[in-house]
Order: sequence, then C-alpha cells, then structure tokens
Amino acid sequence: MATAPQPDKPDDASPAGTGDETSPPRVAGAGTNPEPRGSGRAPIARVAAMVKHLAIATALWASAVLFIDYRNAGDPAFCGVASGCFAVRVSAYSHIGGVPLPVLALPAFAILLVASLAARTGPQHRLVAGIAGLGGVAALALIAIQAIVIKSFCQWCVIVDTSTIVAALAAGSVALSAGNDDAVAGAAAARVPAMVAWGVAGAAAIGLPFVWARYPAVPPMPPEIQAEQVEGKVTVVSFTDFECPYCRRLHPILDEIAAAHPDRVRIVRRMKPLTGHPGAMPAAKAYVCTPEPQRAAMATRLYEAPSPQLTEKKLADLAVELGAGEREAFLACMRAPSTKAIIDKESDLVEKLGGRGLPYTWIGGRVILGANGPRVEEAVEDGLSGPRPTLPLSGLYVAVGLAFAAALALTWRSSSDPAPAVQG
Repeated sequence: MATAPQPDKPDDASPAGTGDETSPPRVAGAGTNPEPRGSGRAPIARVAAMVKHLAIATALWASAVLFIDYRNAGDPAFCGVASGCFAVRVSAYSHIGGVPLPVLALPAFAILLVASLAARTGPQHRLVAGIAGLGGVAALALIAIQAIVIKSFCQWCVIVDTSTIVAALAAGSVALSAGNDDAVAGAAAARVPAMVAWGVAGAAAIGLPFVWARYPAVPPMPPEIQAEQVEGKVTVVSFTDFECPYCRRLHPILDEIAAAHPDRVRIVRRMKPLTGHPGAMPAAKAYVCTPEPQRAAMATRLYEAPSPQLTEKKLADLAVELGAGEREAFLACMRAPSTKAIIDKESDLVEKLGGRGLPYTWIGGRVILGANGPRVEEAVEDGLSGPRPTLPLSGLYVAVGLAFAAALALTWRSSSDPAPAVQG
C-alpha cells in the first residue's frame, strides 16, 4: 500500500510558534547602536566627572599658592603676615614630619588629577573615589582644626579643603554611576581634547601663581614703616634679638648688602628682645644707647658675643672700647626708664604689625621672615631697580577661571558627541 507523501522539512526550519518566519531579514554590516545597559546614569556621571576635575584643579591651584607663600618666608605675595593664612602656617598643624603640607599637597593633587582623567573602567573610578574620599576626610579634619584649635582660617587652605571635599563627593558619584558597566564608566571620562584641556588647566593652576608671585601687588606700608623711609634709598627695617640664632645668621647678610650699596641701602634695626634669652634685653639697651656712628660696630659685637658676656657691666666696657661713650654715662643710659620705654615701644610694634617670629624684616613694603638671605637680597635688588610692574590678584582669578572654563566647555562638548556606531 502506498504511503502518503510527507512534506519536506528543511534542517534549518524554525520551531513552531517562534514567529521568526515573519521577522525581516538582517542586513549584514548594517550599523546598530543599542542603548547600553545603565546608560541612564551616563549624564549624571558626565556632570559629576566635570565637577570632580574642576574641584581637583582648584585644590591644585590653591596648593600652588600656599606652596609659594611657605617658600617665600612671609613675603606677602598672597597672604600677609597678619592674615589667617599665616596664623595657620606657623601652627603645629601646618607640617607633617617637618614637611610643609603644601609641599605634600601639590604633587598629590597633580597625581590625582591625572588619575581622574585617565580612569575608564568602574574599578579605576572606584580607586580614584577611594583616594579622593580619604582626602575629603583629611580636609574635614583640617577645617575643624582651624575652627577649634587655631581659631583662625586660612582662606587658601579653606579653598583646598572645600575643593577636596567636593572632589570626594563627585568622585563617589562617578563611581556609583559607573558601577561595573564599562560603557557608563567610559562616559564618565573625558575624551582626548578634554584631557588635553584639563592638562593645560592643571599646568596653569600651578604655573600662574608663580608668575603673580614674581610681581606681587604689595600693600601700602604701615605708617610706622613708612616713617623710616628715606628718599632715594632702600630702607631695611629689621626687628631683632641679639641673642636669637636666626637673627645672628641674618646679620652678616645685611652687612654685606649695606657694604655693597653704601649710598643706596639703609639698615635700621629695631629691638624685640625675647624673654627666653637672658642677654637679649641688656644687649638691646646697649644698642639703643650707642650713638649712630658706632651702632654698626656695636651690632656686630652683640651678635657675636656669647650669652654670658651680654651683661650691663661687660656691655658698658664694650661701649668704652668702641668709643660709644664713657662707662658710667653708658650704664646710666642702659638703666634709664626712657631706654626701656623705647625698647618696649619697638617690641609692641612687632605685635601691632602682625609679626610672628624673628628676624622680622621689612624691605620697603615687603616682609621677610627668618634668616632667608636669598629673599632679602632679591627684595633689596628689586627696590634698587626702582618701581616694577605689579599683577593684581584679581587678574590671577580671571586667568585661572578662564583656563578652567575652557576645560569645562571642551569636556562637555566632547563627552556629548555621539559614540561611534557599533558594526553588526
């Protein structure tokens, strides 16, 4: 008996009910761009990444400013000696292991900015977020120390600390948005033009403060320092303690400067004897009682004398030796209340001007703290060369702001460009 013919069933037939037989055919090579998993988080990551880069660059800029001011030993390029910045700087919390915090912060923020720009994958963003988070915790602690312990705020330190906290929050947002999705993690990172722009902005954040520091807008001199000035001469007003080791170190530098420019540089010493130096007050009295022609020689002998020789009787003998007066008359001058009153007035002036530490030296309107010979010589040479151009601090804000704005604009533009199509 013949069997009914069976319908042909090709080997590649689709199972019944799949509906594939009605699907349009795939076109080889057609471009497709499926929505990546988690792409709804990409705009958040993009904005957070921009905030993160900006915050790190701002912290880098303020760290450069502080680095310069710490190096300049009181020269008020950005912070005067009476400012909160200087109060923080001379505190015990401004150094770690003897190293100033800005010296550590400057390379740390530079490295963090590079790492932030280079991060692409979720794990890389989490690493940056972890580092930034540790910095944020340290920044909170430093703000608390300024408020509670030092009781004075450094404006540039606050910029660094606030920017660090913002960077930590933004980095955490980027890491959470990225998750394990490389597509979203990549969206959080700047592309090549933006990376270059942030590199330029970072270089500007470091370099521009050095330019402004070279041409500082020096504030007007206090009336007491202005009264010491002599037309046609550079006047160096140095508050000193003859027993202070740093004052003794600065003395030969000032002597060499005066000898090199005898008609153009005038050295004025004002007294600030410290209570911890037993010979400081007798030495200050001896200097005040010494006539002007013998004062330079007296100063040299006072700086060189061992502490046990800085007594009234031995200093009176020294005055006779230098031709500064008769012994009894010199002793009477040293013991006179008017001599002590002069020294007290000069000592009080240091406090009034905001001086902290000795030697405390004014060269024109510029201030140098400590035995910083190169800075003293530089300030004197600047004074001898006459008026020089100055750069107002507002100009630094504008220049750095423009660099940051350009980087932000390029980041937004490049991260908003459509991703290249994925070939099917």
